Amino acid sequence: MRQGPVRRPPAACVECAFFLDVDGTLLEIADTPSAVRVDRELLELIGRLFRISGGAVALVSGRSISDLEELLGMRRLPLAGQHGLERRDSAGRLWIHAAPPGAKCAIKDALLPVLNRHP
Repeated sequence: MRQGPVRRPPAACVECAFFLDVDGTLLEIADTPSAVRVDRELLELIGRLFRISGGAVALVSGRSISDLEELLGMRRLPLAGQHGLERRDSAGRLWIHAAPPGAKCAIKDALLPVLNRHP
């Protein structure tokens, strides 16, 4: 993976909110989802940003919220799991949005021709 110059994020302030992607951004991609390793220093940095920004930090992932909690151990942080179908807000409330009926079938039907062209 090609990496460009490292840029510093904007300073944390009460006018900003930080939405941070987990896999492939905060954490390196691994051979399997369970093989991902979390650096303690990263967790401390996220916790510090959470405090400095007045709690305006959320982590976003394709993983489920329960997987994120297990992986990161961050029970207070707002999270968006399964690409937004699950959300935990800053008050700790969990919001689950069911996929519309037939959505999975429609996605599968749209992807099958593409996948069949690339074995």
